[in-house]
Amino acid sequence: MLDQAQLAEQRGDWFKVVQKRNNAINAVLARATPTPEPRPDDPTNDLEKLGDIHTPSKRAHNYLRHYWRYFRDVRYSARKVVEVGVQTPRSINMWEEFFPNATIYGLDIDPRCAEFAGGRKKVFIGDQTSEAFMMDFIAASGGDFDVVIDDGLHTTHSMFRTFSFLYPALHSRGIYVIEDIQEKPYVLAFLHSLLEAVNFMPPGAMNDWPKLTSFPQGTPWLVRNTVGVAFHRYIAFIERGHNPRDNPFLVEPEAYDARLAAYRAQVVAAAEELQRAGTPVNNETLLAKLGFGLRNHITRYLENRS
Repeated sequence: MLDQAQLAEQRGDWFKVVQKRNNAINAVLARATPTPEPRPDDPTNDLEKLGDIHTPSKRAHNYLRHYWRYFRDVRYSARKVVEVGVQTPRSINMWEEFFPNATIYGLDIDPRCAEFAGGRKKVFIGDQTSEAFMMDFIAASGGDFDVVIDDGLHTTHSMFRTFSFLYPALHSRGIYVIEDIQEKPYVLAFLHSLLEAVNFMPPGAMNDWPKLTSFPQGTPWLVRNTVGVAFHRYIAFIERGHNPRDNPFLVEPEAYDARLAAYRAQVVAAAEELQRAGTPVNNETLLAKLGFGLRNHITRYLENRS
């Protein structure tokens, strides 16, 4: 089995590599495949409890477990929550109860859904792929949504269109959710491109990333405004934010360059001191004198010196 794993590795077939090595490790450890069991319930998950009461369709896909993970921290701060696709009052009633300080906006093409409005729930009737309807909705609601959930038509076209309207209308710290992404290869490919956006690094910036407080002019808007993408079975969560500025440990370029110059001066001074003492100037002697924390600066000094 290990030979088969090595052959698969040479082909780059990592799904098969992991499978073969799993089989080999199970054989070494004499492990039997355990009977699958569901993940244990989180006793603090209030959303699961509300799901038991309101029984929305998303409960059957086990989505509420994931929603709890991403929504619990914004439960009380959220002011505007959008769900595209209403169909019944079950889901928007659940969201109204879960988000006690939010207006719940439901969007649906079926005029009968208008009767589900009331309390903090507002229902807009229209086609989620219609530019005119979506722009009117954004204008009427004021945008700046804390949460958007696309549980609408579930077509590739509708998912792309709705994202193009509502993701830019999110609050700068908003969360966008797309349900039922199974058998949507183009949607998955687009979400994969968002993963690349989150991890974007300008050419030549790798060594000086601590001072990367902003991206160069012309960097795509999605790159600058997307900070997280998470996948679970049939559902994806996309988080807006300020990329790369959300990292509070970044240093302003001027301060970073000054700090870098000080470190380099330390290395130069240590090297000159070693030379005066007749001690070889190399990686070992400089590390012994300056410590492991300056190892990268020592490496660069020695490379430039050679």
